[in-house]
Amino acid sequence: MVSRVETIELFIGFMQVAIFDERMKPLHISFYAGLVYLSTSSNGVMPIRVTRIKLMKVAKINSVVTYHKIIAQLELYGYIKYQPSYNRFEGSRIYLI
Repeated sequence: MVSRVETIELFIGFMQVAIFDERMKPLHISFYAGLVYLSTSSNGVMPIRVTRIKLMKVAKINSVVTYHKIIAQLELYGYIKYQPSYNRFEGSRIYLI
């Protein structure tokens, strides 16, 4: 379990790196911020278990295509580890790195 302070520190560290990463766009930051929010609202349990619908709502993403693009890029860039569930009731596992 990750404390709220540790989750906030993860977000601060993310922002310190993302500022200088030219690949990062507002949607990436919104998505990561949504993950931090969901992590803190679930008492810091890692991995974060989340459904696509819930994460899209929190991150203000309206397109499924954009959702998959952003999650794949964040994993490729090394900001998260993503384990898809393929079960809409179970939710995918996402680790903040």
